[in-house]
Amino acid sequence: MNPTPSSKEGWTILTPSPHSPSLPPCQRSLHAAAVVKDSLYVFGGYDGQNRVNDFYQYHFPSGIWREIVTVGGNVLVGGTHASFGNNNNQGGGNHADMAAVGGANGTNNAAGWNNNNASRQRLPSGNNITATGNVPTPRDRHAAVVHNSTFYIFGGFDGTSRVSDLYGFDVDRLVWREVRPAVVGNGPPMDDDDRGGGVPAAVVGNHNNNRRIVGFQNNNIVDAGGGGVDGGNNNVNMQGWHNHVNHRGRENGLEVDFHQELIQQQHQHQPPSPRHSHSAVVYKDGMYVFGGYDGSYRSDFHEFDFVHSTWRPVFASGRTPRARYRATACVHEDMMILFGGHDGTRHLSDVHTFDFLAQNWSLLMTDGVPPLPRDSHVSVVYKNSMYVFGGSTGSAMNDLHELTFPTPSEDHMTTDAFAAPDYSTIAGSTATFHDEGGEAISIAKWRQIPPVPGGGIAVHRFCHVGAVYHGSFYVFGGYDGSSRLNDFCKYDLALDDLFDTTVPPSTLLTDLQSFLYDEGCLSVSDITIMVENIPIRCHKIMLMRCPDVHSAISLRNKALGYVLSHFEAVSKTSAFEDMARCNVELVFEILKNR
Repeated sequence: MNPTPSSKEGWTILTPSPHSPSLPPCQRSLHAAAVVKDSLYVFGGYDGQNRVNDFYQYHFPSGIWREIVTVGGNVLVGGTHASFGNNNNQGGGNHADMAAVGGANGTNNAAGWNNNNASRQRLPSGNNITATGNVPTPRDRHAAVVHNSTFYIFGGFDGTSRVSDLYGFDVDRLVWREVRPAVVGNGPPMDDDDRGGGVPAAVVGNHNNNRRIVGFQNNNIVDAGGGGVDGGNNNVNMQGWHNHVNHRGRENGLEVDFHQELIQQQHQHQPPSPRHSHSAVVYKDGMYVFGGYDGSYRSDFHEFDFVHSTWRPVFASGRTPRARYRATACVHEDMMILFGGHDGTRHLSDVHTFDFLAQNWSLLMTDGVPPLPRDSHVSVVYKNSMYVFGGSTGSAMNDLHELTFPTPSEDHMTTDAFAAPDYSTIAGSTATFHDEGGEAISIAKWRQIPPVPGGGIAVHRFCHVGAVYHGSFYVFGGYDGSSRLNDFCKYDLALDDLFDTTVPPSTLLTDLQSFLYDEGCLSVSDITIMVENIPIRCHKIMLMRCPDVHSAISLRNKALGYVLSHFEAVSKTSAFEDMARCNVELVFEILKNR
């Protein structure tokens, strides 16, 4: 895409390159996106009529969009790709349906995925990237994260129900796969193929060197055999999840205690409830999911371990943020930063941090004027700041704010639930905080980034996506309150760093003075002006460098004016007599001008 700056304030609009082999995604909101290597990947969303599951890559170095088409996968294609920018189709729900990220309940009977909507099998072409695997169902309000070279989406809303499935797309192998939680056993985690169509399973014993699998389906335990037990047959035995039936068997002297395995399975943590509009980040080898909406507004916190493919609830100390959805979460060093959202009653503007090392929640004290309380915004971290753009305060916004974090030696977060102020009233606070000894406490600082003269402006929006790449903040799509968008714009955060750089005082004059008055550098001075018998060393280049202030002509005219206005006194001085002997023409000029 080619940058095309508009005429008002600080953003650059990226227009499709005429050489791009694919058109950009159609207009949409409620989609999800993340950066993997040198590309932005965008999945799903709502186009005003349907939830979609099309998938796009934007390659930053080349500025080219490509659609990723899964061979054999059903993809619901949204809207039209004929235009780029605003789409005036106003169909599709009200503000209550607009969330930034989300997830649903495992059913594949998605709106736009069944026969009641126009879904079709996409065919690869030379303009597309061809992928394989099981593409996720159409959805919106899901969350996207990246771990290593895999782009993951979790949860969302499929038009009928909320979901809690997890899919990963390997950008190197170009393969989609559904990631099912592994179940604790005495064998290694298995791939989808080993699980017989992706059914979670556990290895509970070895029989004649065969795996004996206990799987789970519809909350039932499925014993898939694997060796003779209690008579040696391989009949499938299903027991209810909560039935503590002690099944014991022996095979070649190996005793298998199924009751013990069932207890292990009961202690195995389940995925978060089906939800949408949650927040998710990756820290090291874990995906952390906070809040969202599952029929109620949530404040629960979960971790998915990518290495072992297991979920666990995160039980942390400190003051847990109140339940919310449509908030944003970012990672800064060893902290997750949670900002804003909606609690079902009002928009929020509080900032919470979760310390991954200490497993502790804190309310971050902030100074300056914070953004208006909002949801459905985007937040990114760049260097030592978090940037927040757009969102809904009840109206679509296009303001850009920066929250600068205190240095590690200065930071302070309130962790005492009784001492912490109510974060529903802290917005806009500029109070100075003190510790027990009365010393002022350094806190994070909010500021709104002012317009850049001569720059571009981004359209008001919410339910968009955003990401940082090489010092620029990229934003795609969203909803402006009347139309869904597919514009693509960026803000140069590195340029903003330049504007904030402290320029040291100029040393030009002191340096030049040192050259002129240094006895070892007298050759630098080629003019000496005597003022009341005091020599002023100069250089003609220095005298002429500014025509209006410092030029020799200006200085000459001022001196001539002084002589004319004080001629009686000046003409009697010895300096005037010396000048008259050396410059008769100047004497005649003075006399002529009297």
